[in-house]
Amino acid sequence: MGNPFRTRAKIAAKGIQSVLLAGLTATAAFAAVLPAAPEPPSQPSEMNWTSRPVVFDHQVHLGALAGEAQSLCLSCHHPVQGQIHYTTCAAPGCHDNTDKRDTSVNSYYLATHKEENGQCWSCVSCHTQQAGQDATRIKRAAGCNDSVCHNF
Repeated sequence: MGNPFRTRAKIAAKGIQSVLLAGLTATAAFAAVLPAAPEPPSQPSEMNWTSRPVVFDHQVHLGALAGEAQSLCLSCHHPVQGQIHYTTCAAPGCHDNTDKRDTSVNSYYLATHKEENGQCWSCVSCHTQQAGQDATRIKRAAGCNDSVCHNF
């Protein structure tokens, strides 16, 4: 009779392999239907939908994150209902509610500031993750005052 722990481990490993394979297949299929990412703007864009505007430079972010351009673009320009539109955050129907108190999916403030479980999906969460544990870097990258975002 075999070792029951080894048998369970093999079953678990096969299950994990199946899930990973399914995930990779779905990702590849999804990526195949996405439109090609357009050439990012060469000049910084002013994000002036709030009382404290931010200048966003696509070139700086692409250089800092280094990787496949389309996957970097998808960090911010995320798919909605299976489709992706390379547009500004506050485009009509996207994160176009600029009321700071709004907590809906359309909240511009949450799209740029929300932190959740260390995931890199908003400006602040990504900057915090990039800064690591260094308090000075966190303040400089993700702080409200004297940060690289709101100081231009």
